[in-house]
Amino acid sequence: MANDKRIYFLLSQAQHKMSLQVDRALMQVSGISGPQAGALFYLEKHDGCQQKDMAKGLRLDTSAITGMVERLAKKGLIEKKRSEVDKRAFTLHLTDDGKLALARVQPMLDQFNLHMLDKFGQEKLDHFCEVLTELMSLGQKGCFSSLSDESEESSPSQ
Repeated sequence: MANDKRIYFLLSQAQHKMSLQVDRALMQVSGISGPQAGALFYLEKHDGCQQKDMAKGLRLDTSAITGMVERLAKKGLIEKKRSEVDKRAFTLHLTDDGKLALARVQPMLDQFNLHMLDKFGQEKLDHFCEVLTELMSLGQKGCFSSLSDESEESSPSQ
């Protein structure tokens, strides 16, 4: 087992390195980033949703979704339509080109998941996914907000 116990640092570094590799591969295969692929996968299951629903489903700020939606629409992968229920809002729809992009992306992501399974085994991956899910849940509940209060009480040299 590794000696480095800086949990936040390790999570941050792992996420950064994995994102770079996966984004590079996704761009080569489909011309979209990992977060954009996530948005398309979300739309595949929630076609006709509003941006605010996508933001909530992907656990992103609405401002982040706004820019992503504009970029995906500009690429022709999604379409924005005026909501029939609320004329102030737009609904989001996956286009045929968006479906094609997902068809290109899915085999690469499947290969990535198989590689992780081969490297770590099912039991470790299941446990890792449980831990990540719990961390996301803690973050959603604001359980880490007290950290800023505690750090102010500790010595200023940190």
